[in-house]
Amino acid sequence: MERTTPSLLTSVRKSRGLSLLDVAKSMDVTEGHISRVERGAVQASPDLANRLAQFFNNAVTRDQILFPGDYAARGKKPVRSERPQEGCDLHAGN
Repeated sequence: MERTTPSLLTSVRKSRGLSLLDVAKSMDVTEGHISRVERGAVQASPDLANRLAQFFNNAVTRDQILFPGDYAARGKKPVRSERPQEGCDLHAGN
């Protein structure tokens, strides 16, 4: 079975020594729901994403929770922002 890189939400939770159950109780949702959000099996509701971001003091943002595929696993910059925009001349001096 292939191992995947943990989501940013998972990494932040674990770095704080919190279990899925700890977070689930604080959010008033099930442990399974938090697990599914972390794995990307379901998308968090905007309300849950806001509450998780607040719970983790924005170490992981609402947008990172709602759109995990747009963000690098280890950083806060959207992956899509790392690509030059169409028509952008990378060799032009600014």
